[in-house]
Amino acid sequence: MKDFDDLWRISRSSIACNPKRLLELLESRGIRPTLEPHWIQPDMRTLWAAHRKRYGDLPEDLESLFYDVNVWLGDLFKQKR
Repeated sequence: MKDFDDLWRISRSSIACNPKRLLELLESRGIRPTLEPHWIQPDMRTLWAAHRKRYGDLPEDLESLFYDVNVWLGDLFKQKR
């Protein structure tokens, strides 16, 4: 849960991210630059709810978090072109 939390926080911050380097890193590891909604399983929803109780500023559900991060990634990689 912490990785999703971190990605979401970075997407909302003013932290500069080099899209070219990030894309190269993801590609070198065979990782697509997106969070896939089908990754969300029922047990993850339970874990997210518990994690969110400690950090109330996070999105209520993982679907919203994935959407927010994917929008940020899409915007970030548009800058690369």
